[in-house]
Amino acid sequence: MPIASREEMKAANGDGFDAADYVHYALDAAGLGEDFVLALTDLLNPTFVERDGRLLVESVGAPQRYAAYRQQGMSAVEAEYWANLTLVSELLADLDVPQAKSLAQVFLWSWQNALTAQYPSATQLARILEDKQEGEVFVTVAEPTAGLSR
Repeated sequence: MPIASREEMKAANGDGFDAADYVHYALDAAGLGEDFVLALTDLLNPTFVERDGRLLVESVGAPQRYAAYRQQGMSAVEAEYWANLTLVSELLADLDVPQAKSLAQVFLWSWQNALTAQYPSATQLARILEDKQEGEVFVTVAEPTAGLSR
């Protein structure tokens, strides 16, 4: 049985049916446990680790990719950009570009807040990037000018 939409559940349950109720319903209906919620939390409220003065999003595997890029000879600033680059448009099935941009805004806000809280003097910024040719939306954390030549 497919999972009902939030709007359907609210219509069926009244105005008291809130976002927390829907998350509980959807997780239960999909058979997803606490690991899913914790993974989503890690994505939206990331822990950053520092390597060579670069800040890497731990929950997306950036430290491992950063090390590989550095071994290939990439500069620390460019390696940070590419290691943190996360494809948002494919996190959920059937997202169109405007929806992916809206989701990326949530990542941007949460990643920037986490970055500022963990490293108040950091010069890196969370950024949204769109590949219009491929219809893909990404978020990354990098120096303001990193990746602009590509």
